Amino acid sequence: MKKLWKILIVLLCLSLVLTACASSEPAEAENEETETETETETEYLPSIALALNGPINDMDWCAGAYEGLMQIEEQYGANISFAENIPQSDMEEVIHSYAEAGFDIVVGHSSQFMDSILAVAKDYPDTQFVCVNGTEVRDNVTNIEIAEDEAGYIMGAAAALITETNTVGAIGGVKIKPVQMSLEGFEKGAKYINPDIEAVTAYTGSWSDAIKAKETSYAMIENGTDVIANLIGFAGIAILEASEEKDIYAIGSGKDQHTLAPDNVPISVIKDLARLYTFVYEEEMAGRLEQTVYFLGTKEGAVYPLYPGDVNQEIKDKLDEITTGIANGELVVN
Repeated sequence: MKKLWKILIVLLCLSLVLTACASSEPAEAENEETETETETETEYLPSIALALNGPINDMDWCAGAYEGLMQIEEQYGANISFAENIPQSDMEEVIHSYAEAGFDIVVGHSSQFMDSILAVAKDYPDTQFVCVNGTEVRDNVTNIEIAEDEAGYIMGAAAALITETNTVGAIGGVKIKPVQMSLEGFEKGAKYINPDIEAVTAYTGSWSDAIKAKETSYAMIENGTDVIANLIGFAGIAILEASEEKDIYAIGSGKDQHTLAPDNVPISVIKDLARLYTFVYEEEMAGRLEQTVYFLGTKEGAVYPLYPGDVNQEIKDKLDEITTGIANGELVVN
């Protein structure tokens, strides 16, 4: 009897060992599956905050940035935040608050944010700061710009192709480097089409003074200008209004501005500011974002002409040819 119990005990132990061995393989597979799921779940999705010096409904400068932020949220599910209409006196405080809140990327959407970013960045070395149209690079500070000279060049060419008086104009806001690049590009693009054309440029000294923008437009029109390019931003809507009132053409800038003056804005030169944001986000997500100054233009699909109005095919073909030439390096704009 004792011998029988010993046999039963041995068989029971053997059964337990076999059961344990049999169940070990699925357990390992389950662990591997869990590890794979964990790796997928922990993919780096940086949070991003945007500080704007104007309103998100300006149909140009700030609207493009906001659009890019929304694309990032929709495409990647990123944690985002934004603040608009920030006066220069509050810029450093806003940048600091976003860094303190733990955002991985903090963007100032104007060169006006450069000093504030530099002041805050040194205290938050693990945060990536980006300044649009900025000039200073640090260990955690990157700058990115639209190739404004390319955009201005295409606008100038467009104006030269549709003028009847052989006098075209472009109006910028504050005299800063990107606007200077645009206006210089405008002159070069116009003269590329017609070396004898008169290309007039001016600054209003403000991004928001619509009265000044309209007065400057009227002055140009009185001097024979029949095509004016809008390079001001939100206040540039006044240029489009002046073009309607005086029945001349205007070239839209930044976004499609045809709807603001349907009979007078046949061409807009798109500056896809949203592309700046998706570019920065994707580079940071992939660990490739460099501390440098990035320029995005025709080659990257960030600058191109749009023809929402009544534009003949010959003009479209010429502007498309110019855009392709700039993108592939055959046409040098600076």
